[in-house]
Amino acid sequence: MEKGVQTADPLQAARRLAPPTAAAAQLAGMIHHRDELIRERTQRKNKLTAICDELFPELTRIYENPNSAAALALRTAFPTPATLATASLSALQATRRGAYPSTAKLVEVQQLATQTIGTHRMTLRVSVGWPLSRTNSSSNSRSWSTISPPWRAK
Repeated sequence: MEKGVQTADPLQAARRLAPPTAAAAQLAGMIHHRDELIRERTQRKNKLTAICDELFPELTRIYENPNSAAALALRTAFPTPATLATASLSALQATRRGAYPSTAKLVEVQQLATQTIGTHRMTLRVSVGWPLSRTNSSSNSRSWSTISPPWRAK
């Protein structure tokens, strides 16, 4: 270290002397990739929550987390409140994870679907496993489309 030069981090001097090893460089790359994946997961969860809040905000009365496995199974099988309201009880029960939610709660969520204050004009195309994204059409109306998986990209 040069005379009179101070650094905020004492390890910084050691880092300048020893270049990173191949394993350290690979680990840094993996950490960066993990951070990107976490950021993407958060964005997808936020988008799913926003869709739920817009279409069927009452769902959170039954499912505390609208992105839980049980809630997503219900939302996948019945993407709109209208389809949920007209579903049979056996079809609703088929979406349960174990015994959750109870049959009484499924009947309640179905009643809530008939009285929802959510948006009814929105058209949805649901693709399991891939998030929905907004697209602007030429008429500036609101529409949704699915994001193509990377292996199907043109």
